[in-house]
Amino acid sequence: MGNTCQWKMCTFTPSTTMAIFFEVVNQHTAPLPAGGRGCVQLITQYQHSSGQRRVRVTTIARNWGDAAVNLHHISAGFDQEAAAVVMARLVVYRAEQEDGPDVLRWLDRMLIRLCQKFGEYAKDDPNSFRLHMLMREDLTQSLIMIQPILYSYSFGGPPEPVLLDTSSIQPDRILLMDTFFQILIYHGETIAQWRALRYQDMAEYESFAQLLRAPVDDAQDILQNRFPVPRYIDTEHGGSQVSRRT
Repeated sequence: MGNTCQWKMCTFTPSTTMAIFFEVVNQHTAPLPAGGRGCVQLITQYQHSSGQRRVRVTTIARNWGDAAVNLHHISAGFDQEAAAVVMARLVVYRAEQEDGPDVLRWLDRMLIRLCQKFGEYAKDDPNSFRLHMLMREDLTQSLIMIQPILYSYSFGGPPEPVLLDTSSIQPDRILLMDTFFQILIYHGETIAQWRALRYQDMAEYESFAQLLRAPVDDAQDILQNRFPVPRYIDTEHGGSQVSRRT
């Protein structure tokens, strides 16, 4: 599609990742050699923030594989999380270029083909389905955009991930939600009442003060290391969403 082997980016950061799609085309009279290897070389030229110009050369070699006979070799190197991010990027690109309904139909077909290739499934048993191995940000950050992370803080122990569901809202819990573009801290009804009564300022309630600080400290770590800086929202049960930007 690009008809080129060179691309220019306006900026690179330590977390920048790019997805490059290659289509292998060969004639039937010249099949890919059995046991042969294919090589891809990327030459990156950039100017460092110090002003120094640098060149980085990366060469990757992979064995050719025929999905019809060597699917298990391909499956062994299949990264389902990376595939989810790449599919999401491709869907966003197609959505900008084509009509919505056509993109949805294409996505349905592609996901079905993907699951047929790399999934295991017993007929008439939906619970048996599983995968073999389970536009700029890295894998972890991209997955957060696709499915936000929700953590629950309580007196019972360290924070734990919980479902993105209203059932996770409990009166004695604090929730931290990371959508990549927003960081939201929610205080349950009981926690909000104790905070309003300033229990955190009383020496005998030091554990409560620590509980209040824990999600704030975690949020600050995210805010300091992410660009663009997410919107920071501090709210509570029955209250308005009071947003603060650091």
